Amino acid sequence: MKSIIGWSLKNKSVVILAAVLLIASGAYASTRLNQELLPNIEFPTIAVATPVPGAGPELVDEQVTQPIESALGNVQGIDSTQSTSSQGLSVVLVQLSLDTDAKQAEDEIRRSLDGISLPSEASQPEVNRQSSSSFPIMNISLAAKNGNLVDLTKYAQNKVVPLLEDVPGTANVDLVGGAQKEIQVSLDPKKLKDKNIPAGAVVGAISGANVNAPVGDVRIDGLSTPVRAESQITDVDALKNLPIGASAASAGGSPVGAAQGSPSGSAQGGPPGGAPSGGAPSSGADSAAPPSGGAQVSGQSPKPVLLKDVAQVKKVESNISGISRTNGEPSLGLNVVKDSDANTIDVAKGVEESLGQVRDRIGKDQVRIIANSADDVEESISGLIEKALIGAVVAVFIILLFLRSIRATLVT
Repeated sequence: MKSIIGWSLKNKSVVILAAVLLIASGAYASTRLNQELLPNIEFPTIAVATPVPGAGPELVDEQVTQPIESALGNVQGIDSTQSTSSQGLSVVLVQLSLDTDAKQAEDEIRRSLDGISLPSEASQPEVNRQSSSSFPIMNISLAAKNGNLVDLTKYAQNKVVPLLEDVPGTANVDLVGGAQKEIQVSLDPKKLKDKNIPAGAVVGAISGANVNAPVGDVRIDGLSTPVRAESQITDVDALKNLPIGASAASAGGSPVGAAQGSPSGSAQGGPPGGAPSGGAPSSGADSAAPPSGGAQVSGQSPKPVLLKDVAQVKKVESNISGISRTNGEPSLGLNVVKDSDANTIDVAKGVEESLGQVRDRIGKDQVRIIANSADDVEESISGLIEKALIGAVVAVFIILLFLRSIRATLVT
């Protein structure tokens, strides 16, 4: 110990340089630390969410939730599972053992779900680990000044979300709410009954109108080229004129339409003289019926029934998920989630800078930051630094009070 003290006294410049380097490296390291309100805590829970648009709870449970639970049965490290089947959504919460690696379990769950068979309406299951970093650090509200929430939603989906996701440290940006244009088909039960067309036939016709399927292949110069059949309804008029069935024009409730006689005495669609085409010869009063008197013609081709004949088809505005308002104006929300190893304050500053472009596009007052956890982090760090400085000043004062020497105090 004496040798160390003696060496230090003889090499004061080296000791001072080492002290300066130590202080400088400590100050630099403090600026590189992540500034977080809460530590990054990973919970032993993995959520498997599967949207199934239009499906009821029983169908979701039978065709989606149960197959997923069966597929998870071979995954190692699972302590228990809890599932919820609701309208259009299946959620399976997987509880892991405390000694299980959550990242490894997540990868194994994804592999197990790759081979399961789900209904065509079901989306791809989303597997997410639960951690404190998965909570949004910012909540942003975009208001539609002119009330046109559809255009604002398109702008947010195509421009705002990609813009914010490009900010360094941003994991993803979730769009909450909004509206979109959709085609609404309102069936008329009376017209369906008059045309003798069931509602299921209408649903089948609309579903079959959008086709994208292989139909075979064709050989050209010895090479086989696959052929696909594609059909898609793109506008309201095309949907209105969609054939959904066929019915013959009728008189007196007959399923076969009555032929209107011509001045020459021949029925349209039948042979001259008013005789029914393909019918058996008749006698008596039946044979004496005039050709213009509404004779039934069994060979008349059926008339196609279009969707507009039995339903009202129109384009309407539909809310994607709920209704949101900011200062009385229709709005939508954006939730910003950062990477687990990113700095909350840096990500928040980058998002605020990017929002400048959005404010220039839709208006300064239309963009509001509802919640920003970076403000709490900065306030907490500011309070910590303030208390540290107060403690340092009080410590120096106490040392000076006891040593009664400015030089000794400075050395300390």
